Amino acid sequence: MKDKFFEYFFGTNDYALVFVCFIFGCIGMFIMMLVDIMGRDKTSKPSPYEFSFKWFFKDNKPRFLLNFFIMLVCIRFCADFLHEPTSPKTSLIIGFFSDVIAIMVKNRKKKATIDAEASDGKDLFKITEINTNKNEIKVESIGTDSSKNSK
Repeated sequence: MKDKFFEYFFGTNDYALVFVCFIFGCIGMFIMMLVDIMGRDKTSKPSPYEFSFKWFFKDNKPRFLLNFFIMLVCIRFCADFLHEPTSPKTSLIIGFFSDVIAIMVKNRKKKATIDAEASDGKDLFKITEINTNKNEIKVESIGTDSSKNSK
């Protein structure tokens, strides 16, 4: 029963493969996060001037959690989507892209927040550029919604 559950949950009975793939996925995820650290703005108000891993891990808890679940799901279903067995190589690539997907989800949430605030009859905004490398969204005012103001 335990082996059947493991096979359904992870897609294989090979405990070593699951563990190694997860480790390589984590390596890919941490490499992408370190790349993000290299591009941080030291003069930014929320970021300390002297870098510390303690602050970074504390500040990015939701990002780590989201990356973990994205990576877990993608590694599990990789064989189904690619029609080839999951390997450490594909897990490393999944780890690289889990952080990119997490950033896209974060930016999508920011866009939805901006759209919701704009739709209440005040100024309307249009998103002109999304830069996932710098984690920025540029917006442009397109006027006001006069039909909502007249009610």
